[in-house]
Amino acid sequence: MMQALPIQRSVRGDLEQGAALDTLVWFRTGGPADWLFRPADLADLQDFLAALPENMPVLPLGVGSNLLVRDGGVPGVVVRLSKAFAGIEPVDPVTLRCGAAAMGITVASAARDAGIAGLEFLRGIPGTVGGAVRMNAGAYGRELADILVECTVVFRDGDRRVLPASALQYSYRHSELPDDAIVVDAVLRGRSGDRAVIQTEMDRIAAEREASQPLRTRTGGSTFKNPPGAKAWELIDRAGCRGLTIGGAQVSEALQLPAEPGEATSADIESLGETVRTRVKAATGVDLQWEIQRVGRSADIAALPLHVVVLMGGWSSERAVSLKSGAGIAAALERLGHRVTPLDMGRDVAEKLAALKPDVVFNALHGAPGEDGSVQGLLELMGIPYTHSGVTASAVAIDKQMTKAVLRAAGIRMPEGRIVRSDTLFAADPLPRLCAEAQCRRFERRRGDHHRGLQRRKPDPPRRRRALERLRRTACRTVHSGAGVDRHRARRPGARGDRTGAEERLLRL
Repeated sequence: MMQALPIQRSVRGDLEQGAALDTLVWFRTGGPADWLFRPADLADLQDFLAALPENMPVLPLGVGSNLLVRDGGVPGVVVRLSKAFAGIEPVDPVTLRCGAAAMGITVASAARDAGIAGLEFLRGIPGTVGGAVRMNAGAYGRELADILVECTVVFRDGDRRVLPASALQYSYRHSELPDDAIVVDAVLRGRSGDRAVIQTEMDRIAAEREASQPLRTRTGGSTFKNPPGAKAWELIDRAGCRGLTIGGAQVSEALQLPAEPGEATSADIESLGETVRTRVKAATGVDLQWEIQRVGRSADIAALPLHVVVLMGGWSSERAVSLKSGAGIAAALERLGHRVTPLDMGRDVAEKLAALKPDVVFNALHGAPGEDGSVQGLLELMGIPYTHSGVTASAVAIDKQMTKAVLRAAGIRMPEGRIVRSDTLFAADPLPRLCAEAQCRRFERRRGDHHRGLQRRKPDPPRRRRALERLRRTACRTVHSGAGVDRHRARRPGARGDRTGAEERLLRL
């Protein structure tokens, strides 16, 4: 179900519904965008984003050289910057301000003409400045982090900000920019250089690029990130993936993904990539990570919208958070085109589900009975598919002590603890109050409502001493059996032998 845009008459740029994306991206595959927007200028972009419904997804798109659009298309709005954002102008003798829609090769050529060295590697990046800034693109030993001074970004709410390079918190092929933030320009700095020397370096990069990643072939370039201390292509070759074919997609002889022996779909390409990852993991133990960004819906989801009942609310103590998370889930499912019915669960849930006849139930309940196997058992008896662990796993996981026992049996280390009943715990005075003051760190319910953790800060020494003095003067009761209390021994000035037996037992809880 495509989301309507109430603001479409107010834009000055080009806004198209159901726009094809396969002609705009490198692989020439993928489904359409619900909406494609090409802003007329910066103000048009800001006004458009500010007026968008809050739940409308936004995806920036350059030339799609590092993007795989799935066959079911992209929900929400795809924003592609027009030529108005492709300008390049000098800031000083070694610095350029570049529009986000400018191509890397164009920026490298402009830098050469201005006698600016250090930007030659952009000749080997077949994408736009905006995409390069977003992912910290790099090649031939250099990356955007080496040359970026600052960038101008329009955020999802239409707010425009100028960010220094440090604000992007760059790492290998990654920045901390939000996915829906749109880079509109960048200031890049190099150093003074000789034009002839710069051109020679650009020619070398172009020759190496053509040899390894021919521009006339639809390859994914650097499909996977290089793991620390290794090259992705070497691992792919070691795993015997050269020439591997799925559908119309094939790992090329140059170990790029994919070549095109036939008409590949995005599903073919993604399936091929996952197969390569599986084989590399089995052969080398290395878990390759995608460098290409994969976006949108798979074709089966787009072609077969489901009736989804989002089960939320209920009567547990976590009702409020369940209602909030359930509403977000329902909105996301609607954006994907599904028919969604939010259902606040009551005691008549079976009758309502029978009347609604959903294809699947999305379990967004928190606490019992949504996480203890009760709802799962009901749905299985009714024959309704659902999201969540099954009956047995849910029943075990809701019981903290049982979960710890299962994990210990599997060889997973767990903290020591003891069991007290909640009525005994909270009836015993001074345990709940004074033990907490004396540094008892954490209580955890044995069953239900997640951990219900109570975290206590370490008190200052005078407060702790006062609590211990009160403990000495108070008759302490022995507390035993059923809510987990993690074992913690409080420290205080003085020898351990100064404590009474009751005090020692209390402080050990």
